[in-house]
Amino acid sequence: MFYAVNTPLFTIIAASVVKKMKPDLLIEYLYRHTQIPIMIICSDKKADIIVNSIHNGAVHYMYTPVDEELLAAHVNLYLRRYIEPETEETPHQIVVGNLKLWLTRRQVFVEDKQIKLTAKQYDILLYLVENHGRVLSYEKIYENNWDEPYLGLEDDKKVVFHIHKIQQKLQDPSLIENERNFGYCFRGIPE
Repeated sequence: MFYAVNTPLFTIIAASVVKKMKPDLLIEYLYRHTQIPIMIICSDKKADIIVNSIHNGAVHYMYTPVDEELLAAHVNLYLRRYIEPETEETPHQIVVGNLKLWLTRRQVFVEDKQIKLTAKQYDILLYLVENHGRVLSYEKIYENNWDEPYLGLEDDKKVVFHIHKIQQKLQDPSLIENERNFGYCFRGIPE
């Protein structure tokens, strides 16, 4: 049986692993569709389950029974890492005109209004911004943002779908230009 606590900043999953359940699928889903760290509390101590959980997006794995002080310390540790203060040495945002990407918070703002992107949309937008001015093929975008081999037209459609959603949410399609039958280019230049 799974118990999930999902706050705006942190997801904690407590699981008593039952053979029929696939905890790695839940973890992978949360990792791909949320922008918050995932901590697992579980009675299972098998190395392969722990490794799979971490590979699928968990940031930490604890065994039951859990000491409350230890749990609080780990949660606070990951919250500090997730919401670390910005310093001059480590810029935590990329600004392009009225578009702002907060890197440590994985948030996007347009004219100081937060734009809700899925984790996949955020990753794609960040990849495009980091490669501003470069035309990136559908294949390159796909390979950088999906953990599976590129298979051609069907994967091109996934890229087009996600970028179309990003353009709609940003309300400025000119930031990401389509290079017909090839890929996309982020035309804005970071300040």
